Amino acid sequence: MERENRLLSEVLANISTDEYKRLRDSGIPLEEIHESVTRIQERGESFEPDPPGGPWPEPVPFDTVELPPFPVAMLPPPLSSFVAAVAECYQVDAAMPGVLVLGVLAGLFQGKFKMYVKPGFTVELSLYTCAVAAPGERKSPVFQRLTAPLNDYERSRLESDGADIQRNQQERRLLEGRRKAVETQLTKGGGKGFDRSGLELELESLNRELDDFEDMVEFRVLADDTTNEKLIDLLDKHGSMLVASDEAGMFATLRGRYDSNSSIDVYLKGIDGSSIRVDRIGRPSNIIQTPHLSMALGAQPSAILDFINNPTFAGRGLVQRFLYANCKSSAGNRRWKVKDIPDNVLLDYDAMVYRALQMEDGDPTMLYFTDAAQREAERFGNEAERELLDGGRLDFDRSWGNKFPGFVFRIAASFHLCAALADGRDPKGRVEVEWLRAAEAVGWCLAQHTKSIFTEAGADPDVEDAKYVLKRLEAEGEPELSKRELRRICRKFKRADEMTPALKMLEERDYIRMERTSTGGRPSETIRVNPFLLT
Repeated sequence: MERENRLLSEVLANISTDEYKRLRDSGIPLEEIHESVTRIQERGESFEPDPPGGPWPEPVPFDTVELPPFPVAMLPPPLSSFVAAVAECYQVDAAMPGVLVLGVLAGLFQGKFKMYVKPGFTVELSLYTCAVAAPGERKSPVFQRLTAPLNDYERSRLESDGADIQRNQQERRLLEGRRKAVETQLTKGGGKGFDRSGLELELESLNRELDDFEDMVEFRVLADDTTNEKLIDLLDKHGSMLVASDEAGMFATLRGRYDSNSSIDVYLKGIDGSSIRVDRIGRPSNIIQTPHLSMALGAQPSAILDFINNPTFAGRGLVQRFLYANCKSSAGNRRWKVKDIPDNVLLDYDAMVYRALQMEDGDPTMLYFTDAAQREAERFGNEAERELLDGGRLDFDRSWGNKFPGFVFRIAASFHLCAALADGRDPKGRVEVEWLRAAEAVGWCLAQHTKSIFTEAGADPDVEDAKYVLKRLEAEGEPELSKRELRRICRKFKRADEMTPALKMLEERDYIRMERTSTGGRPSETIRVNPFLLT
């Protein structure tokens, strides 16, 4: 493409656009036209006059963000084959199951492990991930497949633990009932033989027993459409939670209920394990020393743009706590006949999830890098820091970029744990350099996806209009047309003057030239299109 642009530029510096188009329409390749022009130039012969305004330069492109493919092959087993199979089965961009499974892994391992990076830099394994895709892009079946083993495990635990939980809660109710009875006796007093000191001793014993009483609660790891208050209660009860929801859930709740001056501390603190303390009138206080919250969310583009542009969410850093995938649409290219997810791939993924869920809770185990991985972590950390400078890969939002290394180290730890569980190895071993490099590849890919979403969120409406007109001009393929004709093919504009800012922007970038001809009345306007756009 670079060579073709150079040849075209040299051709258009010597012949008019109309002459070039005539030659191309007659079937002469660009290379032959260039050779002919070069020979004429070498002979010193004259060319026909330049087009109005002089030779066409190469147009100045609008800033666009290339979306790299999700590096599925670098994921650890069984994720690589599972993500590829899900993408094939549901005919979706692999970035969708790719980014969402990162959130699922974080929900499995958070609170059980932490990652030591260097002195003063230790990270939790929680993550917030979001797949951004248009309506109809099959987010719901992808969610259902990713979370199926978690739902199955929750149900099996509820069945197996149900009777024990009932007995445990019955014992608590008996103790509370006896304490209330003793308190009533002490309040009312008694007649002859009333043993106050004995009742006081019994009450003291009951209070100690209830203070030390360990409540059994049902096993729970998943939440879907939940409010701020309910999520706090779930974390208080279970300590750890994975919120997995498509666009009908969490983003709609956030956008609708917490639009301004909202209490979003649970989302700000849950990802880093910072303590949460909530006091509410008429309800017990919530004091959560080390909450662990991960999210795997889906969102339509309109919902995520509203979220990103919300001054509360952006200003307090909630927007910058997410890893985003800007999923390419598969509409129009989906095949009817597809391969189902192989049974062995499903079994391997489900088995890894079950093993992770069966790990005992307790004090988190600290993970460490191998020596090679530690050197790679230092190299990567320095690289990420440089990319925050002007023009770097992370300068599009330095608040997000500052969190980027932490995202990568969390992913590396999850990859290590996933691979260890799949292979039956001790997950407490050191994190190999292979998984850090894999996490870097995923991280840089999602950095580009995040940049594209942030760019769209802050896009100038005039720029979007100019891109729309440009696309219509390319589709039309005509070297010139009147403004009236352009208005006819650009149906989003109700009046011709609504196109003026977009046309001005296209003219400034040398995509078009506006020629105004006096007719005695209102001047007519002709739009000449840069031949670069028509090749």
